Order: sequence, then structure tokens, then C-alpha cells
Amino acid sequence: MSVTLIVGILVAAGIITAITSWLLTKREFAKRFLSRPALEPHDVVSGFDPNEAQFLTELWPKLEKLLGVPPGRLRLTDRFNVELRANSKIAIYQPAGDVLEDLGSLFPQEHLNVSTVRDYCECALRLRRRSPQKDVVKVMLG
Repeated sequence: MSVTLIVGILVAAGIITAITSWLLTKREFAKRFLSRPALEPHDVVSGFDPNEAQFLTELWPKLEKLLGVPPGRLRLTDRFNVELRANSKIAIYQPAGDVLEDLGSLFPQEHLNVSTVRDYCECALRLRRRSPQKDVVKVMLG
């Protein structure tokens, strides 16, 4: 066997292991939220002003999906570095870190004040007030 073939096999095995690990970690992460009762987005954001709540109701399912939280299980009190943090042993799947990193690169001044989902929503509302013509949901969540 040539060295190139052996290296190719090892690289392929590493890629397969990484993908499998990512998928298993993603499933494991989502399972931790399944014990929570499912809530509709409008129930979660009912404490906000009606116009703001409507905007957040649009944002909510997209944020849940991006964070890897099953529908209806995300809460305003969830902390990015605690409840939304994936197992630190495997850094391949860290959606909360990705969301905060994206926010930090788009709006560096906002990133410092975001530690909970409520903070993230309030940040989205501030950005919407500053630039009502922009689709803040699309800008923040891709």
C-alpha cells in the first residue's frame, strides 16, 4: 500500500467520524429540551409590546431552528453559555456560539450585552427600531 492511499483512508475516516459526532451531538443537544412543555411563539413573547411581540413571533421559530432547539422549547431565560451550550467535549456543534459570533461580527457593539435569549430579542428589537426598512430577521439569522 502506498503512503498516499493510507493517508487518504485516514482522512476519510476522520471526516466520517467528525460528521457522525456532529450528528450525534446535535441529537443529544436537542433531547435536553424535550422535557419542557412546548409553547407557541406568541405565548413566549406575550410580555412584549404587541408590535414587538408580532416581530418576535416571526423571529422565534427561525431562532429555535438555528439554535437546534426543538419547536416550542426555547425560553427567553435560556442562557447562551449554559442551557444553549452544547457539550464542551465536542466543539463541532456549538450553535449558540455561532449565533453570538455572527451577531458580534454584524453588530460588534451589541454582542457584548447578549447573554440570554431575551437579550438577543431585545437586541433584535433595537436594531429594528434603528433600521425599520431592513429585514432584521434576515440580517441576524441569515
